[in-house]
This record gives sequence, structure tokens and C-alpha cells, in this order.
Amino acid sequence: MEEVIRFRTRSLLALAWVSAVLVSACGGSGGESPASPSAPTAPTVQPPDSLALNCNEWSTVSNGPYLTQNNVWGKGPLTGWSQCVGIGTGPNDSVSARFTWDWPIAGGNVKAYPEVIYGFKPAMASSTSSSLPKIVNTIQELSVTYDLTSTHTGSGNTAFDIWLTNTATPSTFSSPPISHEVMIWLESWGALAPGGSLIETATIAGKQWRVYLGENFGNGWRYIAFKAVSNSLEPATLDIKAILSYAQLKGLISGREYVSSIEFGNEIVAGTGDTKIKSFSVQMR
Repeated sequence: MEEVIRFRTRSLLALAWVSAVLVSACGGSGGESPASPSAPTAPTVQPPDSLALNCNEWSTVSNGPYLTQNNVWGKGPLTGWSQCVGIGTGPNDSVSARFTWDWPIAGGNVKAYPEVIYGFKPAMASSTSSSLPKIVNTIQELSVTYDLTSTHTGSGNTAFDIWLTNTATPSTFSSPPISHEVMIWLESWGALAPGGSLIETATIAGKQWRVYLGENFGNGWRYIAFKAVSNSLEPATLDIKAILSYAQLKGLISGREYVSSIEFGNEIVAGTGDTKIKSFSVQMR
């Protein structure tokens, strides 16, 4: 009889312990529910005015699949200039950026192109994004959304520079691998004008462009420039796929080329300036 009592006592104690564990796990009737996992913290948006600027020539700073480069390709032996670039996090998976410059008057050539790069700029070690390079004919969508302001004196432009190549690994800045340079000028000021010759004015995706064509530019590539009939830096989404489709329809490109990189910045001849990019993002598939 004593053994039976001990057994029942042990059984009741065990049941009480299991019940306590279950109540604790469920929070009990009056306890707090277990804390739910925290939602991911959104990255802090960095306005252009808040960005740290790098003023070393040819310096690069990355942010996700984007890269800024303090490009001073045409300065030669010129001294007495300054130029700085910065990049940060913009809203909605975009980047913010800023370019400042002060270039003396010294000839009519382009001195610099402070820029944001997306993709594989020819002669760089690799691409900033797995999305590029990509063959033109296989691109279903390619557009850029931007919101920026630019104040400036002297002579220059605000423009895209898109490199088309004959390979997905353009290891040198020459022709080949470069087959085409496609520029898209949103605005220009002073005496700077596109290279080549004006071939026509075209309406593409609802916007009017003056189209220029030049052969054997740089190290031998074809140069195509689309210059906006009316200067505008209003926030917009630029349909680059539509522009490339126009170029293919006109026989200016074949469609078999790779879009290697999409670059955006200011070609500068002389003067001062401050470009503030609140947001910049590439959409493609």
C-alpha cells in the first residue's frame, strides 16, 4: 500500500511539473505573449548635403551595386582645379550622390566626368552588378529613375554615358572591346556641344531628342548622342531600352552588343558646379 501511495505521489508531481512547463511556454492566462521577431530596420536615407566627399582624383566609393568615380580623364597637366564626389543611401533602394567642382578656363576640351557607375565600366576589374553586361537583344526593360538638382557656371553638361562592347568582360578601354559610346544629354550649358554630326530630331518615349552620330571616336568606336531639345532635370524615369531600340531600328547598333555599363554625371569643360542627386536607381530585366 505504501508503495502505491509513493507511485501516485510521484505521478501527480510529474503531471504538475509538465503543466507548469506548458503554461510557461504558452505565456499563461495572464502572462505576456512571447516577443515577435523585430522587423528589419530600413537603411537610413542620406541626403546629398550629408555625404562625405572624396576629393582625390580617380577615387572610387561604392554603395551596393553603384559606384562613384572622381573621373578626371581630360585634365592633362592642368593644375589649380578641385573636384569631389560622394555616394550614400537614397530612398527606395536607390543611391544618393553629390559632385562638386571648380575648373579653370583652359581650352575647350572636357576635363572631367564625376560620375555614378552601374555595371562593368570598360577597363575596370569587374561589374558592380550581376545584371550587366547584358546583350541588347535580350533586355526586356532598362530604365533609370532619378531626382537631382545641379547648379553651375562655365561650360558642361549633365549626361548619361553608356558603353556597348563586344564582350561581357571588357578588360581594356579601347576598341575593341568597346563598339559604341551612347550619350544621353539631359542638359548642357556654355559652349559644349555633342561630337559628331546632327542626323535628325526624334521623338522617343514621348521626349524629343537631337541625334548626333560620329565615327572613330576615342580609340575607334562609334559615338551616338541624344541631346534633349529642351534642357530638363525634372525628376523622371528615362527609358533607355526605348533609346537603344531606336538606335537599332536606325541601324546605328546591331542589338548583338553588350550593354556593359550605365554611367551618369557631369562632363565639365570649365567653371564651378554642385550636382546633388537625391535618388538614382536602375531598373532592368
